Amino acid sequence: AGASALDRRETQIGALLDALAREARGFIESAGQKLVIDLAPKLAGATMMLDAGRIRHVFMNLLTNASKYSPRGGTITLSAAPAEENFVRFAVRDDGPGIPVESIAHVFDRFYRAPDQEKSGAGLGLAIAREIVVAHGGSIACLSEPGRGAEFYFLLPLAPTTSGE
Repeated sequence: AGASALDRRETQIGALLDALAREARGFIESAGQKLVIDLAPKLAGATMMLDAGRIRHVFMNLLTNASKYSPRGGTITLSAAPAEENFVRFAVRDDGPGIPVESIAHVFDRFYRAPDQEKSGAGLGLAIAREIVVAHGGSIACLSEPGRGAEFYFLLPLAPTTSGE
C-alpha cells in the first residue's frame, strides 16, 4: 500500500461517509445494531485528496469489526471531525466489550489476536488498515476501556503530504 500506488482523487467527506453508511447498514442492521453518522457540519461539503477505494477498505474493516464485537441492540458510530494541524479525524466507535489494556498496543500488528478471542479472523485487517492510512500520510490508533467499547480512529491530512513519496 505504498503512497506512490495510491489513486488519489478529490473526495467529498460527507458523500464518502454516506456511501460507507449505505454499504454497512445491511450487515449492521441484520446483526440487530444501529449505525449513526456523526459528521461535523464544517466538513459536510469539504473535500480531500485520497484513494477512496483504499479508505473504503479501512472503514469496512473497522465497521465489520465493530459489528462483530457489538451486542445485539448496540450502536456503532461512524464519525468525521476537524483535527489539529489541518487533519480530519475519522472514527468508528462501538459499545462492545472493549479491548484488554495489554492488547491495545498490539492490535495493529500483523497476525495479532487478543488472548481468549472467540471471534474468527486472521489478524491482518487492522495491520492492512494501518498501512493504507500511513500511505495517505496519516496515523491510526485505538481507544478502549474494557466493558465500555472501543474506538478506532485515524487522522488524514486535508492536503496530501509530499514527504517520503
